[in-house]
Amino acid sequence: MAALCLLALAQEVFHPQVELTRKEKKVVAWVRGEEGSLFYADYGDLLVGELQALSPERVQVENRAFFRDLGSAVEEGLKVGERVEVAYNPDWEQEGLPYLMRLRRAGEGKGERYLRLVLFDPKGVEERLGE
Repeated sequence: MAALCLLALAQEVFHPQVELTRKEKKVVAWVRGEEGSLFYADYGDLLVGELQALSPERVQVENRAFFRDLGSAVEEGLKVGERVEVAYNPDWEQEGLPYLMRLRRAGEGKGERYLRLVLFDPKGVEERLGE
């Protein structure tokens, strides 16, 4: 078992790399950091109605209030009284209010569900210039 652990620790980590030559100078770039990326999907419900209140912390549409944060996507230029579409997560609540995922002007669609996919790849790139 110990030998297997040592073998696993001795494995070299593969970092994808690319080399470019421009004006007789070589540029080497490679990915550094942990392997893998973050992927998740948020499912929500949709509500269409009149925007009654809009603040940095809360939104109210058709007498229903929602809490929002920096992750809430809010279309710019919305004004109270406009017809809007709210995508919200009823399973994530704060102080009894469901989470606002997205707020935008209402279109002609009649959707009932909302899906938001998030892909985040935090790996950085290192480079060496002029070798």
